[in-house]
Amino acid sequence: RKKESHSETQKGFWEAARGKPDTEYLCKSTILATNVYANEHNRASKEWGDATRGLQFTTATRAILALGRKPIHTKNWRPQLLVYVPVGDDLVVKGTALLHLVRQLKAGKGTHLPSSFMTMFDVVMLFVFVP
Repeated sequence: RKKESHSETQKGFWEAARGKPDTEYLCKSTILATNVYANEHNRASKEWGDATRGLQFTTATRAILALGRKPIHTKNWRPQLLVYVPVGDDLVVKGTALLHLVRQLKAGKGTHLPSSFMTMFDVVMLFVFVP
């Protein structure tokens, strides 16, 4: 038995492929390719963001939803106080005794924000002193 060479195999392939082209399949495949291209080209672009932002959003959403499921125990509550203290014209806090009282009430737990109202140029401003 004689072994076929590569050129003879190629020759047989091209002889078989030389038949009449099937115009029905050609038209259908052209229409399909055109539709796929048109759909991809006209589709609105979406900005998905990066994976880190998605993970942060998912974590925050789950944490917020978990808050509603569990009752808040009173031992976990810490008072948050907004304390208004008087401030002199030289911007020195006058109500230090009030701040000491608030610190004793809270026993070093929770947060308190000392603040004051000041009027400058007929505008009332709220100043919050951040420790």
